[in-house]
Amino acid sequence: DLAEASKMQLVEEVDRTSVEAKLVDFMVRAKDLYLEIQHQQQLKVLNVQWIFSRQNQNNATWAGFFLALVINGILLTYNSGACTEGRSEGELSPYKGQGPSAVLQPFLEDRGIDPSELYIVDWEMYECNQTVCESALQKGLPLHQINAMIQECTDSCSLNDCVYLDGTPATAVLLLSIFQIVFSAFVLLLYLVVRVPLVYTTQLQRGAKPVRALLLACLEPLTVYYVWYQAVAVLAAARESWYSAFLLLDIVVKDATTRDVVRAVYVPRKQLSMTMLLGVFVLYIFSIFIFFNFRAEFEDQDQTCETLYKCFKLTMGYGLRNGGGIGDMMTHTLGQRYWVDLLFFFVVLIVMLNIIFGIIIDTFAELRTNKVERLEDTREKCFICGVDRGEFNKASDSTLGGFHTHYHADHNMWAYFYFMVHIWEQDKDDDDGLELYVRKKLEHVDPTWFPVGQALCLGKHEDSEEVIMHSKVSQLEEQFEGIKSDVQTSFEKLEDLIFKMQASGPEGSAPYAYFPVQIITVGNLQ
Repeated sequence: DLAEASKMQLVEEVDRTSVEAKLVDFMVRAKDLYLEIQHQQQLKVLNVQWIFSRQNQNNATWAGFFLALVINGILLTYNSGACTEGRSEGELSPYKGQGPSAVLQPFLEDRGIDPSELYIVDWEMYECNQTVCESALQKGLPLHQINAMIQECTDSCSLNDCVYLDGTPATAVLLLSIFQIVFSAFVLLLYLVVRVPLVYTTQLQRGAKPVRALLLACLEPLTVYYVWYQAVAVLAAARESWYSAFLLLDIVVKDATTRDVVRAVYVPRKQLSMTMLLGVFVLYIFSIFIFFNFRAEFEDQDQTCETLYKCFKLTMGYGLRNGGGIGDMMTHTLGQRYWVDLLFFFVVLIVMLNIIFGIIIDTFAELRTNKVERLEDTREKCFICGVDRGEFNKASDSTLGGFHTHYHADHNMWAYFYFMVHIWEQDKDDDDGLELYVRKKLEHVDPTWFPVGQALCLGKHEDSEEVIMHSKVSQLEEQFEGIKSDVQTSFEKLEDLIFKMQASGPEGSAPYAYFPVQIITVGNLQ
């Protein structure tokens, strides 16, 4: 009853900073998976588990993603953007469709204006043309000014009336968009039935009140995300097909690498926000300096520093995008503005922007390094005992390698998980000594019951290890015997020297009088 997607999520997201931290997090997440199994059992009683399952949810999200790919592929291939060209001021458009609104009609009658005399492409364009007409007529403007205003408005509004897609491609996009709505609604329903109750139950077990637990479950990030996904799918089918482009961002939810790209911006958000704030202050300093000293040097008459606010907008908008900074918008000179342009290029375009890029790149590199380390820990170490793959392969006589057998048979992490499920399912009074011991460890989230650093398969080669150890001990004994023999020879030479010195000394001297330490004989080393 446990979906493979849930297993993979645990393996990918469990804390792997150390063996102990990994096992502690494993026990915590195992409790959540146990709640998922219980929920699936309840769905099985209702005989709906074949619909409402985590695996079906995962498959449906991928189906929706591929539909979004197909829709955007059609838009990319067949969108032409063929629009009706604008007319000259004297050429009146045919008046068709719905006429002037009830609000506009009285103004036309009062002025004695025939609607056909107005320059309107289509009276159905209420959002643009009628608003302009009503405003112009209220102000009492003459007909030619009204037509000029409508011309300008129509040129911008007509972009919304362009025939971008027509015929079979348009029909295909519409049908696929309907399927997209169905799949996204199915995914949302699955998530509300499969995952939200688990989040609600988990919050209750953590001590939250029912209302708060329900609120947290409904506002859980993925819940909000799938509601947003459904809304965008509806907009793409009912309003404009280009909304489908936003559905491609679903890859961030599905792929860990793309999530790291987003996290590279999100994780250092404090550093980035402070750096950007500093950049805004620097740009403001440049803009205020340009405003009071060089505002007359802008080449484009439509882009001038008439006010400080406009000068700040120009500095930020064009200064960051132009390769040479704000100086590209102004008269090219090596005069008084030389140092201003040079400082802007160095401080803003080189230093500030590269600091921002560096923060993002360094964060992404760190996330990638952590991912590689996690992958290495997953592939090269046993999840339970933490012993490296090489130790099992060296100790194994199997051609397949000992780690494979150990990982899937001896220390299968899911066998340990189902043992924990067995403990939670079983009545406490039925526990034997081992089960009671593990139950207490689980209650305190204590990982000491796991065989960290130990494996029975490594104990099978204890005899060979003892042979190696005895061999090393024998070598050490031989070395010690050699050292003892050398020391004994040195003592004998020293003893002869002492006797010679005593013989040449004063008469009546006692042996060893001058070297009392000689009483420590070589025999003490025996």
